[in-house]
Amino acid sequence: MSVYLLFDVGSTYTKGCIVDLNSETVLGQTSVYTSADTDINEGIERAKQRMARVLDNVSIDKTYVCSSAKGGLKMVAIGLVPDLTLKAATLACFSAGAKVIQAYSYALNESEIQQIEASDCDILLLCGGTDGGNSEVVLHNAKKISAIERKFPIIYAGNKSCQDEVGTILDQAGFECVVCPNVMPGYGILDVDVCRDEIRTIFLNHIVKAKGLSKLTTLIEEIVLPTPYSVLEALKLLSKGTKTETGLGD
Repeated sequence: MSVYLLFDVGSTYTKGCIVDLNSETVLGQTSVYTSADTDINEGIERAKQRMARVLDNVSIDKTYVCSSAKGGLKMVAIGLVPDLTLKAATLACFSAGAKVIQAYSYALNESEIQQIEASDCDILLLCGGTDGGNSEVVLHNAKKISAIERKFPIIYAGNKSCQDEVGTILDQAGFECVVCPNVMPGYGILDVDVCRDEIRTIFLNHIVKAKGLSKLTTLIEEIVLPTPYSVLEALKLLSKGTKTETGLGD
């Protein structure tokens, strides 16, 4: 018997599920209110108590958790042209399981900076310009962002010609800035994989702790994932299948 214990920690409900992989059966499942205001670990423990009759009679091989508690992973995306680098930026956010709460293009103005300051974003993704393309607007936006008092992680994934300057501007302003390859290195070319992985890494290393999820590490053997990212990976698997089983297709 190979049994997995699965949890989805949502904003309202924490769902628990016990699955026997060999027989492909659900052995138990439950749902409790998420304890986001105190300690999310409490909701996990209540879910385990409700499934205790099953848990007492099986050996759990692995435990996996995904979470969208406290609003999930919220991001601000900034690009240059709406249909090009901004679209690439938002695609990178979505592919990482994030919710884009604000999106901006071209040169940022003071009103937009105030909106970002007032937002409760977890990460800001700054893009713009193809490699070797527009640097002026990207540097303008970096300088505007550097004046924001509230600090949050920033990922720069724009024109590589000015990435050193952008990194310096934001680092000196007190932001944690991670530089990635350009999400649109050339016209019509998308390269979001590295950026998506960096978003996920920041989510795990910073956002999870900030949202009170860090105590889940006592329960899980594998990393916590944003729920939308988990759903995306599940749907890809369902569509494409495995080496031994054909997927359902599009």
